[in-house]
Amino acid sequence: MSSRRRHLAPDLTPAQRRAAVALGLLALVGTAASVTPSGATYASHRANPGNAVTAANDWVPPTVAVTDPGASLRGTVTLAASASDARSGVASVVLQVAPEGSTAYADACTATAAPYACSWDTSRVADGRYKVRAVATDAAGNRATSDPVTGRLVDNTAPTVALADPGTPLAAGNVTLTASADDAGSGVAKVTIQRAAAGTGSWTDVCTQTSAPYACTWAAAVGSYDLRAVAVDAAGNATTSAVVTGRQVVADTIRPTGVSIRTTNVSGGVAGRLDAGDTLTLRYSEPMQLGSILKGWTGGTSPAFTVQVGAGGWLGSSDDALSFVATGTGPTPNIGPVDLGSGSWVTIFDSLRFAATATAATVNGATELTITLGARSGSGGTSAVGAVRLGWSPSSASTDLAGNAADPATVRQSTAVVAF
Repeated sequence: MSSRRRHLAPDLTPAQRRAAVALGLLALVGTAASVTPSGATYASHRANPGNAVTAANDWVPPTVAVTDPGASLRGTVTLAASASDARSGVASVVLQVAPEGSTAYADACTATAAPYACSWDTSRVADGRYKVRAVATDAAGNRATSDPVTGRLVDNTAPTVALADPGTPLAAGNVTLTASADDAGSGVAKVTIQRAAAGTGSWTDVCTQTSAPYACTWAAAVGSYDLRAVAVDAAGNATTSAVVTGRQVVADTIRPTGVSIRTTNVSGGVAGRLDAGDTLTLRYSEPMQLGSILKGWTGGTSPAFTVQVGAGGWLGSSDDALSFVATGTGPTPNIGPVDLGSGSWVTIFDSLRFAATATAATVNGATELTITLGARSGSGGTSAVGAVRLGWSPSSASTDLAGNAADPATVRQSTAVVAF
């Protein structure tokens, strides 16, 4: 007998041996049925089709993408993602955040059913830039991580803002209101300046500015007012300034006056002689309507006009003077004459003229007019004049912002100087 046959009991009959072999085969089939199936589809077919076995087939991770929550974030925001899995289905989506430049993501929230969205309280983290991603897991345990949305700014710090006190009393009419604001996080988005009848707390917007300088003109009516400014940053944080209280607006019945007069000599010119490029600067006591000085003038360089130099009398018996007249069909200047303080500038036989323009600036809350002499024409005025005291008598045809006519009283330099 061979060694293989010796493994079977020698006293078994051939029928018994066949039965033992059959039992061994059945045991092998039972063991195969208890093995965990692989991911591949497997089918076992026997003579009886009911004995076919098919294994699971999901080794593919889900797809997932995170939704951009916005550039600037504050308070509680919604984090959202989209995810899908065509086989076993999406089991959960975890929204995660991490500081920009870090790989240490923290779970912000978990959603187990579509829509995959939940809330994140940004006040629990420090202000700064963050990135957001989503991690999706399907029912078979496969996971996928989205690309992150980066550089999103968490800003829960409100801006700073202050309203400049415009003073009191204020003349009814156009009043300039100015605020300052700053935000180190998302930046100032807008500043709104507001007014309310004093003590009422009922605020009305005067203006809204979206960039510095945060200033505007208020058409102020007679009354008592509280004033404030409200700043909002790009993340939506808002701050209200301290209230400037009880500012009185009164009717303006005060006539503007001349305050000062001065001249400059053009570079390379002769001191004490009128030359092209010399300037004459006249200051009023308050803001003026530029259109009342030269019709149609609203700012910048004025329409052109002419400066005439007139003799004061025979042989300088009285002071020469500057007068301002229209050029051609242009507007007539309402400036008022300037006394040159001497009769030595021209003679009665001369006809000296200059083309001219003017610019206006606000200095210490008042209008300052600078007249620049242009091309010279006519005769005379070739000799230099010594120190003089210039005087200016504003035209009563010019008006302030409330429509009050200028007082023509002469304002004169306090000391004698070489003019022009």
